[in-house]
Amino acid sequence: MTDNDQLMKKFTVNQLLVLAGLQLLDVLSTLIFLRLGLHEANWLVSSADDPLARMIEIKLVFLAYTTWVATRRYHSVIFQRLLTVAVTAYMLVVIWNLWGIMQALKVL
Repeated sequence: MTDNDQLMKKFTVNQLLVLAGLQLLDVLSTLIFLRLGLHEANWLVSSADDPLARMIEIKLVFLAYTTWVATRRYHSVIFQRLLTVAVTAYMLVVIWNLWGIMQALKVL
């Protein structure tokens, strides 16, 4: 394994850890969001009888798939870029949830 391969693997592991943390923050902030009476934008979650169970299912499938792809020997630079996009997107989702919570609590 070359130095570049080791660096890419370490970068991928770090991104997956950040992504897992963001998934947890998304679940927690969405639960608070829903308890305050705000509307969930994700139709997969909002249409479920038990939004928490559906949200956890979605998160587990997403994390399992990204981890599976990351452990493949031939994952590419495209995967690295998509992982970066996913991390950025989930940061924005968590920020959106926190903004909605602060608006509902009249903090802002």
